Amino acid sequence: MKKPKNSQDKVPGRSETTPFPDPATLREKAAQKAKNMSLPDFDSMTAAEIQQAFYETRITQIETELENRHLRKRLDQYADHAELFTAITENILDLVALTDLEGNLKFVGKSHEIFGYDPKSLVGKNVMDFVHPDDLPRVLDAFKDLVASGAPPRTEYRCRRKDGTYIWIEARGTLLKDENGHPHEILFSSRDITRRKGALQRSENYYRAIFETSGAAIMIIEQDSRISHANSRFENLFGYSRKEAEGNKCWTEFVHPKDLEKIKKNHDLRRQDPGGAPSGYEFRFFTRSGELRHGYLTANMIADTTQSLVSIVDITDLKKAEEAIENERSYLSAVIDNIGEAIVICDAEGRISRFNKTARRLHGLPEQPVLPEQWAEHYDLYQQDGITPLPREEIPLFRALQGLPVINEEIVVVPKNSRPYSLVCNGQALTNEQGEVVGAVVGMHDITERKKSEEKLQKNEAFLRAVFESIQDGISVLNNDLTIRYTNPVMQKWYSQSGPLEGQKCYQAYHNRDKPCPNCPSLRCLESGGVEMEVIQGAPYEDSPLKWVELFSFPIKQEGDDKITGLVEYVRDITERKHVEKEHEKLQAQLYQAQKMQSIGRLAGGVAHDFNNKLSIINGYAEMALDTLETSDPIYANIREIYRAGLHSADIVRQLLAFARKQTISPVQIDLNDTVSSLLKMLQRLIGENIDLAWHPGNNLWPVKMDPAQVDQIMANLAVNARDAIFDVGKMTIETKNVVFDHDGCKTNAESTPGNYVLLGVSDNGCGMDRDVLDKAFEPFFTTKDIGEGSGLGLPTVYGIVKQNSGFINIYSEPGEGTTVKIYLPGHTSPESVSAPAQKSGKQTPTGSETVLIVEDEPAILQMGKEMLTNLGYTVLTAARPAAALRLAEEYEGEIELLITDVVMPEMNGRDLAAQIHLLQPEIKTIYISGYTEEAIAHRGVLDNGVQFIQKPFSMQDLGSKVREALAQQET
Repeated sequence: MKKPKNSQDKVPGRSETTPFPDPATLREKAAQKAKNMSLPDFDSMTAAEIQQAFYETRITQIETELENRHLRKRLDQYADHAELFTAITENILDLVALTDLEGNLKFVGKSHEIFGYDPKSLVGKNVMDFVHPDDLPRVLDAFKDLVASGAPPRTEYRCRRKDGTYIWIEARGTLLKDENGHPHEILFSSRDITRRKGALQRSENYYRAIFETSGAAIMIIEQDSRISHANSRFENLFGYSRKEAEGNKCWTEFVHPKDLEKIKKNHDLRRQDPGGAPSGYEFRFFTRSGELRHGYLTANMIADTTQSLVSIVDITDLKKAEEAIENERSYLSAVIDNIGEAIVICDAEGRISRFNKTARRLHGLPEQPVLPEQWAEHYDLYQQDGITPLPREEIPLFRALQGLPVINEEIVVVPKNSRPYSLVCNGQALTNEQGEVVGAVVGMHDITERKKSEEKLQKNEAFLRAVFESIQDGISVLNNDLTIRYTNPVMQKWYSQSGPLEGQKCYQAYHNRDKPCPNCPSLRCLESGGVEMEVIQGAPYEDSPLKWVELFSFPIKQEGDDKITGLVEYVRDITERKHVEKEHEKLQAQLYQAQKMQSIGRLAGGVAHDFNNKLSIINGYAEMALDTLETSDPIYANIREIYRAGLHSADIVRQLLAFARKQTISPVQIDLNDTVSSLLKMLQRLIGENIDLAWHPGNNLWPVKMDPAQVDQIMANLAVNARDAIFDVGKMTIETKNVVFDHDGCKTNAESTPGNYVLLGVSDNGCGMDRDVLDKAFEPFFTTKDIGEGSGLGLPTVYGIVKQNSGFINIYSEPGEGTTVKIYLPGHTSPESVSAPAQKSGKQTPTGSETVLIVEDEPAILQMGKEMLTNLGYTVLTAARPAAALRLAEEYEGEIELLITDVVMPEMNGRDLAAQIHLLQPEIKTIYISGYTEEAIAHRGVLDNGVQFIQKPFSMQDLGSKVREALAQQET
């Protein structure tokens, strides 16, 4: 087979320039030419005409020969092209077919592989007969467009095979024209795309399934922001159906106005530079119902299009959860910062990541963050014994970081500019989900006050035990079932023959009985709740010198409900007394009374003057601690138990003092000014002419309810004490005034309660007393005078009278500075009636904002003054010694407007201290405080005239008013 000269030669039916005529056309032309041709008449023709005729005939022959040659050439070319066309149609994978303009098949290439038909059997049939009915309208439209416009369409449709099944084909038609340019045939090329359509359908189904089942709302966005496609999640999230949204809605319609600019900016940027716009970000949108929700948007351009694929995940619940987590984090942060326990948190490298306020306070650190490298400077704050710094590996935080247990470990932290704190630490390592250590946390609880209270309680317990063991009479403590809990050495000496007494019944150990003794005072005590006494036989041993004893039973009562929780048996050996009783009955009775009063009095004094003093400190500070602590505080229960134990111990002492002498009185309401005035002449005679007597009655004094004779006793005893304390000339001052005690004022007076009181003060400028003597001032029979010169009942008598009338008494004295006794008796505002103490004064306490320096060597009063002035708005500086005050005044960068100082202190007195501080702070004003009345201090010459003074104890009202008065005072 010859190959065509040009691969672009046309298919059969076409010449190089014009369409090649078919045989019928050629026959028609030959017949027409024969019809028109006639034979020449040679007889009538001239030689020239005949020659011309032959010439024309020859020309015609030549033309015919040329036409025949051209025809043969074209036939050869046609044969070559037909052979090539047949080879192509039989070897290409596509089906080639030729139809007329009606779609009737004129030629069909190899087709049995596609349709299963013999190609010859298809000639003459119309192609539309094989098109699927559903696709026929579309195919007919494409066929008509091809015939009308000549534009070659590409059409996909289903075509029926011989076996009746349908396959997908892709067809392309070319319109063929004749030599006149008129269309007369169509050449079709068809390809089986069934597999491709299946793959496309599967791919479409796959991506449509993803599109529809995605948890995100997915949209295809056109260049103008309109939604062209949306999935079902879009309908659920936004509340619009796809029909409503697709082609009708711009997705920016749903965006919150404040986020719209960001959305549009990213939308435009994504189209200009797809890589330059963020692919995902958060925004807010509104649903159809107007609900505002939060979403996370992911957007990307679709390749080779102007469309964007937008995916929106509803993160509203996540945002709410994040907000809740943030709120919880803020709450926990606030709790950590404001909790009373110190919290320290570090990361895996030991760098401090959290340090709450309490931790900063206990460590003496500033509010600003402490850098990790700076934190190393503070390791030496931790000490085990308060002296030696802990090695770093022993610090609780680092032990917790190593996974070591940190449980109730006690350490001491010593801030550089503060007092040490005792801490109990609990901590643990912090781990992630993989169990890796990512840090550690340690909680530090301040037990400084508890440790102090425990130490004080231990000292007082030791003191009480020493008192019990030093008493030369027998003492035993019993349970309610009469089981012995404790005995002093005397009881052990008297009754212990073999083994300890503790754990036995008292009637077994002391009387060798198997049941309680007849008329047992301890059983009566349990029934009556009061003190019971009985004279009984002593130790049940023939060789025992203990024949007769007095047994006193005291109940131990529970605070609040007076429930008896135990008994104290006080046993005195009266064997000797019983021996001489008959001979000296009267003397024996007197001796018995004297012994009883002496023993009980000395026991009460020995216990009361130190033990009650210690208990006052314990109970006072414990009570203040309870006032400031919440009941949920971890140490609240511990302080409460200390407080209860102190009250129980005080009850025991009060029971012992119940045996002391009591006076019979007839209380009436009296004017204390009138009563004292009537005694002035008697008092002057009592103290002598060498002692001046100054009387300063208060104005509008409240009445007090008591026996007038008791006032005589009080004044006589105090006058005698003042006279004996003044060796030569001197002065005794008496004053009265109304005093109101509020809660703050009661903190340093454990026996007081808030209310109205009348103060009776007696001061002298005698020799004064030291601390040892002052501690024993109210102890019965205690005296510093020579034997026979004093009974030791002066101040105890005054104390008993004051207590009997629901008052309280304070005594202030220092060697060489004199003595002041202050008696506070309840004031009554309604005549002839006894009312409850008046409430706190309604007068508003003056406030201020100046800087005040307090100097006081008594820690309790120093702390109280600081708290009062701080509550009134002042900036308060404190010093416990004059030297510390001078350093503070010199180093303090601001101005100190007021100095409040005690008069008598170690190192120097208050007057000298004020003079030196005045050199450092020239504008400073001064208030002196002391345990003496103003008149006594003034007449001792300690202070200059016109100096402001406030006496102890003072209330917040008194202090606030005096501070404003001093600050307003003009320089003299």
